[in-house]
This record gives sequence, structure tokens and C-alpha cells, in this order.
Amino acid sequence: MTTITTYLYLAHRNASNFTMADMKTNGTAFVKECPFMVEEEEEKEEEEEEEEEEAEEEEEGRKRRSRRRRRSRKRRRRRRSKKKNTTSRRSRRTTRKRMMMRRRRRRRRRPGKSWTRSRRR
Repeated sequence: MTTITTYLYLAHRNASNFTMADMKTNGTAFVKECPFMVEEEEEKEEEEEEEEEEAEEEEEGRKRRSRRRRRSRKRRRRRRSKKKNTTSRRSRRTTRKRMMMRRRRRRRRRPGKSWTRSRRR
């Protein structure tokens, strides 16, 4: 269930004379008052304000603009956490070994090189 539907469901539970028809007609009113939606809107507004600030800074001095832009970039980077590289060095080494072994096996299987060797055996 999405945040809106959960909120509508709670509103339905709280009001005893609240039917599905009411939910369909008054749904929009509840969505407007939904606290989850308010939070999302606030985040959007903050992002818009940051963009406006950057636009204003372009009109102002360059040094200040670059400094503030760098800070905003840092903030963005922190928000979106990159997935850490979880493979350990040892596992990497083992995979490398496996690859080498495969290559060796392929070389042995090639008929052009090894047919004389196999005949001697």
C-alpha cells in the first residue's frame, strides 16, 4: 500500500460512517491533508529553492558561487549512498585463479598445438 492509500484507510477506520463512495468523493481532500504528502512537497520545495539560489549566485560573484555549489554537490552525494564494493581481495584472487585455469584448459584442448604431444603419450 502506498502512503496515500494507507492514510485513506486510516481515515476510513477512524470515521465509522465513512464508506467507499465517500472515500472516492472525499479522497482528494484527505490526500491534501496527508502528512506523508506534505513531507514530499517540502523536499521538492527545498530542491527548488536550492536551484533558485544557484541561479541567483550565477548573477553574483563567481568565487562565492563555486564555493556554495561545491557544498550542494556534497550534500547530494551524501544523500545517494553508493553500494560498497563487497568482494574481498581473497575472493577476487580465487576468481582470477579460476580464470587462469580455464585459459590453460582451453589451450590444452586446441587441436593445432597439442596433437603431437597427446600422440607421444
